[in-house]
Amino acid sequence: MTYNVFGGTLSLTQSINQPVLLYGLQARPLTKSDLQSLDFVIIKFFMNLFRAISIETVKHCQEYVDFSIPSVLWAKCVASKFEVSFERVLSVLLQYICLI
Repeated sequence: MTYNVFGGTLSLTQSINQPVLLYGLQARPLTKSDLQSLDFVIIKFFMNLFRAISIETVKHCQEYVDFSIPSVLWAKCVASKFEVSFERVLSVLLQYICLI
C-alpha cells in the first residue's frame, strides 16, 4: 500500500469516526474495561492496516501518524470538561466574594 491509501484511511478515521465516537461516548459513563475494549478495536485496525504483529509496532505507527487511541482522547475530553466547569465555579465564587 502507498502512503496515500494509509493517509486517506487515517484521515477519514480521524476526521469522521473519532468525533462521532467521542460524541457517543459522552452519553454514558465508561468503565476502564469499556475503554480497553475500544482501544482494542483501534489497535486491531492498525494491525490490519499496517500488517503488524507486535503491539509495540502498532504504537510506534500510531505515534508516527499522530493517532490517539480512544482512552487517550476520552481522558483529554474529560480533562477539558473538568477545566471548563472548574473555571466556571471559580468565576462564580470570585464574583460572590467580590460582592461581600
